[in-house]
Amino acid sequence: MSFLASIAVAAVIVGALIAIIGPANIWQKLYGNPDLGPFDLATLTRSERPHDALLCTPGTCTSSIKTDGDLPIFDEKPSVLLERLAKHIETQEGTRQSVNNDAASGSIRYVTRTAWLKFPDTTQFWAVPMADGKTGLVAYSRSQVGHSDLGANLKRLKDWTSILTK
Repeated sequence: MSFLASIAVAAVIVGALIAIIGPANIWQKLYGNPDLGPFDLATLTRSERPHDALLCTPGTCTSSIKTDGDLPIFDEKPSVLLERLAKHIETQEGTRQSVNNDAASGSIRYVTRTAWLKFPDTTQFWAVPMADGKTGLVAYSRSQVGHSDLGANLKRLKDWTSILTK
């Protein structure tokens, strides 16, 4: 009986520490900066763990990389497309922090967090100029913590990019 009581006390103490320190601070102390930084389209490699997602307009990602779906070709200039996407992202529910929101640079990046445990994910969008003034889009989201994201990154990418086709 005292063994179970010890486990219960330990669980209460751990729970209290998490509540006091906060899950986001715990992940940062354990894993470092939640922003995994920008990815380079030329050297993009996917994680071997099922905790990232990649959507590309055909022709914007190398053929050797596995994607989770296609995005269309857009008629807007890259900066206009990214500005529209950023405005949409800012209206969405959830915890997110813009870490690079300069549409003129051709890329925007956010750190998002899951609702309850505040696991951090880095989500980046690249607008790629294409022929005839068209624009392609690359959307990549990756988790910092854990082995699997249970599809959260792919769902976020699809939700956030869905406004672009309306």
